[in-house]
Amino acid sequence: MHTEVSRGRIHQLLHTADYGHSTPLDEREIYFNRNSILNMDFDDLVIGDMVRFHEEVGNDGPQASTVKVER
Repeated sequence: MHTEVSRGRIHQLLHTADYGHSTPLDEREIYFNRNSILNMDFDDLVIGDMVRFHEEVGNDGPQASTVKVER
């Protein structure tokens, strides 16, 4: 099964709580956490980083899995 990869930009980071939010092109807010970042350390993320991710349905709405940062 092929799942579509979405792109977005990180617009919120809460390093002390281990999560953040990205905004894809359709302007929705997508949650992600420390464990979903694949190619760099969560603590090195900055607001404005571009990311690619797979979207899934979480308990509180859409969330990102397998997040890859594009710098």
